[in-house]
Amino acid sequence: MRWLVRGLGYLVWLIANFALFGFAGSLGIFPNGFVALLAVLLLNFPAILIHELGHAWIAHLRGAHVLKIVALPFGYAPSERRLRIERHVPSRDIGGYVSYIFRRRDETRRDRVAIAVAGPLANLLSAALVIGLLSGWQATQPVEPTETALVVIVPGAPEQARPGRFPSNEEIRALLEKEGDRRRSETLQGTATGLAWLFAAISIILGLANLVPTKGSDGSVILRNLMPTRRKA
Repeated sequence: MRWLVRGLGYLVWLIANFALFGFAGSLGIFPNGFVALLAVLLLNFPAILIHELGHAWIAHLRGAHVLKIVALPFGYAPSERRLRIERHVPSRDIGGYVSYIFRRRDETRRDRVAIAVAGPLANLLSAALVIGLLSGWQATQPVEPTETALVVIVPGAPEQARPGRFPSNEEIRALLEKEGDRRRSETLQGTATGLAWLFAAISIILGLANLVPTKGSDGSVILRNLMPTRRKA
């Protein structure tokens, strides 16, 4: 049974990674697969950090003392207010973890479920926020013409500006510079928008994958604590 659960965990993360790389490639903002892979790895860090902060926040609200928040490769101890590089990580914690302790009472099943749910929920809420902001921003963008005219007909314009005259070198240079600035601005906006969509996709996949009840996942903690306990005869 253990090998089946472990195999399911590997399968879930394999499918998740293929989906992420496929989505990153479809954005059309990366020159090659290596850069797309690097972007996915880098954007995993803020998504994992948000996930672990969700765990830590709910643990704090439930009355626990948070000892350490780890989002690899960094670890932060709130009581010491110290950030350091983590070298030893439990094998079941792939991207990070939160350690905490209840000092005034024992940890209940409700505590464990609430803290476990908080991580995936933080990812899904952050993804929803990013998608909402992107959708609102794109809806406000004006539609610009795709072509730039070198000769413009203006009623009442001087004779030299009427059709039939070739633009001067200075006018051509100014138009080309303006077009270059527009294209660079569009490229920068497209890259930023693509990275934001990729972060939202990573957050969604990270949140949903952690809800699958595999070894070491939040889903296994939730399922284990929601199942009725067996009474001893």
